[in-house]
Amino acid sequence: MRAKTPAKKPESKAQSSKAAPSASAYVIIGQVGRPHGLGGAFFVSGRKEVIDPKYGELRIGPSLAQAIPTKVETSAMQSGRPLLKCTLAFDRTTAAQITGYLIFADRRHIQAQRGNDMLWSDLENAEVIDCEEAVIGRVHHVYNAGSSDIIEVTDGIRSVDIPLIADYLAAEDTLTCDDMGRFKLRLKVPASTFDEVWNDKTKDRPASEPSDA
Repeated sequence: MRAKTPAKKPESKAQSSKAAPSASAYVIIGQVGRPHGLGGAFFVSGRKEVIDPKYGELRIGPSLAQAIPTKVETSAMQSGRPLLKCTLAFDRTTAAQITGYLIFADRRHIQAQRGNDMLWSDLENAEVIDCEEAVIGRVHHVYNAGSSDIIEVTDGIRSVDIPLIADYLAAEDTLTCDDMGRFKLRLKVPASTFDEVWNDKTKDRPASEPSDA
């Protein structure tokens, strides 16, 4: 199972373009990078994959409250990096004006396309529960190590890195959310599985910049 969303944090109905969007309905999927060409395309920073046009209408801005709705015109890979052309930028000048802005997508559309895949923003601060319903800790940070995504879990004193692989994750109700919007990640192994790999030097390691979505 993969967990793909940027480490930065930026379910309700998607808002209309005239209404103030709900922060809980949107997640950051990248950031506007440098312009490419003269037609308004730009590289997307903070992710390794193309932005799926099926994510629907995006919002781009310095914050969600200031973000402007925009539609994807083309989405592709260029020199190993995601490239996006949207209606918000019609030439190189307008693309340069939005460089650094955050790119938001409706959480529901992402989940619809990814099926059972989890969003990084859901995992961050989620409570981690072992197979005996014991609390191991909370997710402090999520990152990708190449072969799998990793959650850094802290109990407030120490931290442990746990790969998000089938050997550890519960087969059913892996990630659940209660009525208060709090997420729980369930494992199929006991907490003792990680007794030898806890580290008391990493709990305060700062989260990296978003690297995927």
